[in-house]
Amino acid sequence: MADGWGSDRSLRRWLPFLSNVRPGSLRLFCFPHAGGGASAFRSWLAPPALGVEVHPVQLPGRETRYNEALPTDTKFLVPDIAEAILPLLAIPFAFLGNSMGSLIAYELARHLQLRFMISPLWLFAAAAHPPADIQRLPKIAALPDQEFGHSIQQRYNGIPRQVAENPDLLAAFLPILKGDLKLLESYRWTPEPKLSCPVTAVVGQADPGLTPNAARGWAAVTNGSFDEVVISGGHLALLDHRDLVLRRLARSGLASSRVTGGQRHHRVPLGRPDRRALPGGQPADRPAGLCDASMARVLLAASFLPGTR
Repeated sequence: MADGWGSDRSLRRWLPFLSNVRPGSLRLFCFPHAGGGASAFRSWLAPPALGVEVHPVQLPGRETRYNEALPTDTKFLVPDIAEAILPLLAIPFAFLGNSMGSLIAYELARHLQLRFMISPLWLFAAAAHPPADIQRLPKIAALPDQEFGHSIQQRYNGIPRQVAENPDLLAAFLPILKGDLKLLESYRWTPEPKLSCPVTAVVGQADPGLTPNAARGWAAVTNGSFDEVVISGGHLALLDHRDLVLRRLARSGLASSRVTGGQRHHRVPLGRPDRRALPGGQPADRPAGLCDASMARVLLAASFLPGTR
C-alpha cells in the first residue's frame, strides 16, 4: 500500500473524499441512491461531528469513476467494495444506504459477516424497499428514455428539474440511472444469512414510492433490533438529516462496540483475515479522476442532486 490513505489509489477510487476526513472513533460508510455518487453526501463531511468519520462511497461509472463500467450485479460489486475498505474496518463502523445504496450496504454487511466475521454496528436503510420486495417492483430499466424518465418521476420524483430541462445533462445522467435500475431489477433476495446488527429504516413523509408500512419489511433481514424513523421530505430526504443519523450513532454505537453476556458481538473478533496495516503519511490534496468534457457534464448533473449544494 502506498504511503497514507490519501495516496492509495485503490482505496481513493471508492472513497474519493478520504483526504477530507478527520479521525473519529466510528466510521460511517454512506452508499448513494441510483444515479447518484459520493458527492451526494458531500455536505455530511464538514464539520466533523460527534466523533463519527463520514466516508461517502463512490460506485463505478459516475463522477470521478465515469470512465469505468457501471456495476451490473451486487454479487460482483459487493466483494470489490469489501476488499477495498477492509483496512478501515479495524475500528467500529456503520453503514448507511440511500435508496439503491441501502441494498448495497445490506449485501455488504452480509458479505462481511459471512466471510470475515465482522459486522457494522448499525445499518441505516433510507428510502428503500426491503430486499424481499425488490423483485415485485415494476421493471422500467429497459424502457425508452422518455417513458423511463416519466416512470422515474412517478415513482421517485428522482430527476432534478435542472437536469430534465438540459438535453446534455440528461444524456449524461440517464445511462447511469438506467444502469443502476438494471442492477436493482436483476437482484434476487435470499433470506439467509440474517444480519446481527440493528437496522433502522428511514422513510420520507412525502416519498411517492415508499410507505412506512412497506419499509417495515426491513425487520426481516436481521436478528438484531429494528426501528423505523419517518422524516420530513421526499424520496431523498435523508440527505438533509445528517444530524439525526450521527446523534443515533453517538448515543449507542460510540458508547460500546460489543454486546456482553455471551451474545454475538456486533464486531466479531474471531477468524479475521490478515489485515494490511495503514501506514502513516500525508494524504493527497484531491481525489483522482477524469477531467474531460463528459466528466464535467456528469459532475454538473450530480451537483443538482439533493445534498450536493
